[in-house]
Amino acid sequence: MQEENQDKSPLRLLREQNQLTQYELRQLIGVSERRLSDWENGKAKPNLENAVALARVYQVSLKVICQCCGIDVTGVPGE
Repeated sequence: MQEENQDKSPLRLLREQNQLTQYELRQLIGVSERRLSDWENGKAKPNLENAVALARVYQVSLKVICQCCGIDVTGVPGE
């Protein structure tokens, strides 16, 4: 099972941990299939508004979302 997860992005793993399909998540935050796919494949990063929406859906901090997107948040307070 862990080998399966090695190829998955942190954003995809977070979505799967929350037992959401891409379709369900897109409906919750109002983005296109392409946009969500680009985030999960590391081709793009969500803007601040979408990052906040992801944090709300996943019940995590913005810092966690930033880390999942590969944004260096060293020295940034947690909450």
